[in-house]
Amino acid sequence: MDGREWRVQVLGLARLCGPDGQRVRLERRTAALLAWLALQGPSPKFPLASLLWPDSSPTTVRGNLRQLLRRLRLATGEESLVEGDAERLALSAPSTVDAACLKAASEARAHTEALSCVDAEDSTLLAGFGFDDCPELARWLDGARAGIAGWVREAREARITQLTAAGDWSAALGLARAWARQEPESEQAGRHLIRLQYLQGDRGAALATFEHLRDVLDRELGVTPMPETLALVREVEQTPARPRSALATRFALPLSVLRPPVLVGREAAWRQLEAGWEAGQLLFISGEPGSGKSRLAEEFAATQGRWGRIDARAGDRDVPFASQARLPHAAAALAGREAAGLGAHGAVAHPPGAGRAAALAAAGVRGRHAALL
Repeated sequence: MDGREWRVQVLGLARLCGPDGQRVRLERRTAALLAWLALQGPSPKFPLASLLWPDSSPTTVRGNLRQLLRRLRLATGEESLVEGDAERLALSAPSTVDAACLKAASEARAHTEALSCVDAEDSTLLAGFGFDDCPELARWLDGARAGIAGWVREAREARITQLTAAGDWSAALGLARAWARQEPESEQAGRHLIRLQYLQGDRGAALATFEHLRDVLDRELGVTPMPETLALVREVEQTPARPRSALATRFALPLSVLRPPVLVGREAAWRQLEAGWEAGQLLFISGEPGSGKSRLAEEFAATQGRWGRIDARAGDRDVPFASQARLPHAAAALAGREAAGLGAHGAVAHPPGAGRAAALAAAGVRGRHAALL
């Protein structure tokens, strides 16, 4: 990248960002086209255009698409952001679109890079836009937004954990606060915030954060905090407060504070997983976002030997077996890791008597479900 390119922002406020500081708001369908190509890659031209104008005739759809692409070129001074032929469309440079960069970084588990692709306060895909007049596109957008939210959540979780372990509690606290502002009902974010406030010697703030979280959960969702959250708060209450003068010095804390045990309140779920696994059954873990499905699935899989993870992607629900179709590629990549001496973490696990060479063990199915096959 030479720094003189136009960049496309579809996370948060959709707009074009010019090399000389220009800011151009994107029209709704133009933003949707760019978001689709960023997340789905090169796509058949007419089916994609039909998603944008579902009630128009083929002639009108083609004419509307030509005008949309022409307006996009004019907005950038004739710089081509989209290229194609009579059959297909693609981004000219995916690296200039924030959603494509986030997708690439997330798939590479480059969490710091993934977070650099999004605004700390709003990472919603096509924020403020609705597509009630384009029902198929609206369904895709729902799934894509959930996928984006999952990528951002995973990157925040990993980065906060990394910074906390390194003792950089101030940086970790900043990330946790931004996360909690965006998702005030997320216990995952709330636990990080409570833990980090305590680590910085402010037990009062940690307990106040818990009270606020409990009120939000009750008011917005009608639920009480999870056992993991309650266990963390009990630990904070019972552990002597650290003097603020000692903030620069790292100190040993119980494991339940640094990383609450996955089995707190999960003994029954663990027994169900073991029973189903021994029976060779298909296992699903269901729960609210941020409730610990990923960690429960991964830690259980780790006790069964070699295991693998495949994440769902935006738009998968509209394509039968889309996630499963990536399994051979994942298995091949993991075999390459083993051959290179990088370890078997992430290889496939085999339930007893399953009779098939593959298993999905992990929680990347964004939202409410994780699966163990």
